[in-house]
Amino acid sequence: PLMCQQGFGHIVNTASVAGLMPLAGFLSYSASKHAVVGLSTSLRVEAATLGVRVSVLCPGPVDTAIVGGGKFGKVLNPLPAEVLRRLWEQGRPISVEVFARTALAAVAKNKAIIVIPWWWKFFWWLYRLSPTLGMAWARRHFLAYQRVAKKCAAER
Repeated sequence: PLMCQQGFGHIVNTASVAGLMPLAGFLSYSASKHAVVGLSTSLRVEAATLGVRVSVLCPGPVDTAIVGGGKFGKVLNPLPAEVLRRLWEQGRPISVEVFARTALAAVAKNKAIIVIPWWWKFFWWLYRLSPTLGMAWARRHFLAYQRVAKKCAAER
């Protein structure tokens, strides 16, 4: 309400690349992130009439303490921490510092949907241009994840 009264402000919501394309194996996470993207883009249209800007951050992998069930994360799958870390690193995570600098620059430019790191835009664009190809890519990665999980379970 204060932003509407003063006629300016900038709301920044955080979702994930999982809110822009399929992320099999993380259904509730993906569904909630899709909801944040939908809320943010719709609010952007409405709030603009009042002078208020809205952006949504859609990070890919960012190297934080939540990774792999670390200090703040909770992992409900059977994979050992070292395997989770290896799978995580395949996504080429960026540092928190790089993420913060990039995000602030994009917010300053009033970008609507901010995908960081930049190379994850490729997967989002692939899904937008061809949902069939995007889902095939997601399926391939999900099946690879399942193979690793089964192998780890068999070794226990």
